[in-house]
Amino acid sequence: MATLNAGPSTLALGDMPLYWRIRQVSESPHISIPARAGFAFTLDEELGLLRQSASPELMSILRTVYEAEHNVGYLQDGHMFAAGYGDDLLAFIDRSIRGRGARTAMEIGCGGCYILEKLAGSGLEVMGVDPSPVAASKGVEKGIRVVQDFFPSNRATGLFDLVLHADVLEHVDDPVGFLRLQRNQLNEGGIAIISTPDCSRSIELGDVSMALHQHLNYFDRESLATTVASAGLRVLNIERAKFGGSLYCAAVRQDSPSASAEHKRAAGKAFMRRATGQLDRFRRQVNALVERGRTIGFYMPLRAVPYLAHLDRMDNFRFFDDTPHWHGRCLDGVDLPIENFGDLEKKPVDELFVMSLTFSQGVVEKVSKLRSGATVTSLPEFLAVDDVRSTA
Repeated sequence: MATLNAGPSTLALGDMPLYWRIRQVSESPHISIPARAGFAFTLDEELGLLRQSASPELMSILRTVYEAEHNVGYLQDGHMFAAGYGDDLLAFIDRSIRGRGARTAMEIGCGGCYILEKLAGSGLEVMGVDPSPVAASKGVEKGIRVVQDFFPSNRATGLFDLVLHADVLEHVDDPVGFLRLQRNQLNEGGIAIISTPDCSRSIELGDVSMALHQHLNYFDRESLATTVASAGLRVLNIERAKFGGSLYCAAVRQDSPSASAEHKRAAGKAFMRRATGQLDRFRRQVNALVERGRTIGFYMPLRAVPYLAHLDRMDNFRFFDDTPHWHGRCLDGVDLPIENFGDLEKKPVDELFVMSLTFSQGVVEKVSKLRSGATVTSLPEFLAVDDVRSTA
């Protein structure tokens, strides 16, 4: 059950699967990672930033995860979204550094070295910093220097014309301090590029599907701008990605931090209130369907588990996702093999929830062609309207 304190400034979802990999059904981890852990949203009123209330125990677990041979994200060769995310980010980087004479770049959390390889190909001298052995191996393979360490590292010193990171800032316990250290490694006229998930719509709608133990920070445009400015960086531009659901920010050094979050505190607290209502409505709706004996499926299971954690049940459901290497595997903490569209076509469900704000339209259009009689509810429809549903 979700709980709300008198602020309101905290929203607890309960024990939630601790996702860090996709596993075979019978596979056990070779490192000690709990299957589930408690999750709670809190509000950093100084930054107007929605955050996860993370315990020291969870922070230690996450450090272990980041050092394991997993979790290098979308930007790796062969990933179905690598070109979409990567090319869009590269276009933003190109627009941001054009005419600045950039010659050197450091990427923090470089993963599969996808972006660094492209930047090196355009003539930049590049370096990556990443604790993952996957990143180190990819660096060797591609001839790119990768410091296998967390940032900051005493093995990654010096000044750069470009410092960038994609899908990193949301993982950082102290985002202002993290950015301030990068500011200090920028050359005069150098530029910082930040890509982080855009949580604006989820915050506005009271949507908890964005909850993930690895994500400590949940940015919208305003809280990202406040955080960047608080680190002594002047925002040149913030824009929404044209592919996926990210915010891109370009910033340069300024002499002193200058930021105010007063206007965002109310928005964060409004999220807490609205999310509590959305969770309660989800619980009532799904429990009623279960009582009626309806079969229920969830597309994009990672987006479903925060809501299902609130129900305190993961049984009686089916999970669907079209990421090829997820098929037939499980999320840690949930013993439900992930099916794909073909499985749904062969064996439909009565009720299908499409749990994505970003990609729901395409999935709904695809599953609606099945004409199976299933009732399809997209997450945007559920969050915005009391009872707007379509029938496939």
